[in-house]
Amino acid sequence: MSRTPYQHPMDEPAVDTAPRVSGLAVSSLVFGLLCCIPLSGLLGTILGGAALVRISKADGRLSGRGLAFTGLILGLLGSMLWIGVGVGGIWVMKQAQQFVQPVYSIATGDFAAAKQRLSADTAAKLTDEKAKEFTDEVKAELGAFKSMPKGAMDWIRGWGELGPMIQSSQKSGRSDGIPVPVQFDKETALVMIYLDEKHSGPGIPPIKNLSIHTKAGKTIWLVPPD
Repeated sequence: MSRTPYQHPMDEPAVDTAPRVSGLAVSSLVFGLLCCIPLSGLLGTILGGAALVRISKADGRLSGRGLAFTGLILGLLGSMLWIGVGVGGIWVMKQAQQFVQPVYSIATGDFAAAKQRLSADTAAKLTDEKAKEFTDEVKAELGAFKSMPKGAMDWIRGWGELGPMIQSSQKSGRSDGIPVPVQFDKETALVMIYLDEKHSGPGIPPIKNLSIHTKAGKTIWLVPPD
């Protein structure tokens, strides 16, 4: 609208030049706060960096530098945490495979390989004939061996299914066993691995004994306990 000859310039409405908050900065903070969710930390880091670049080039038209910086830092911390969890999970899975490998070797009839992970006393007691009797009894009760847990989800799913059996085996007086869910033809059975507590050398202790527990309540020992 044109100004009348009698209108003073100061009477014109002021234009709002206040900077607006960057949407990228706000999004970065939100994802940074949600860094406990996988990939949220990465999104917070990317959006925070993009927001800082956008704000620096906006010539004062955008604000939210503090929000973007906070989201960037939280995103970095969350990403580092998840990387650590991933690396740690891989290491744990590798260690777990050292426990389940003898079970696989025995189930598939490779007794020589199994004895390499057994304690000296147990390996001496486990003759080929006794090992075959063990596998034959397991096969008659549970069917053929199918698979061992390969990833974290397999372990979690198996432990969830066999939770009552794990608690029952621990209440029976043997609470030092490592529970391993193993899939057979007929059902998922609980394998309890007992390490040699007297081992004082480096590395993982050898296996002293193991037992297989069925859902029907039967227990099959590799070497019958004294």
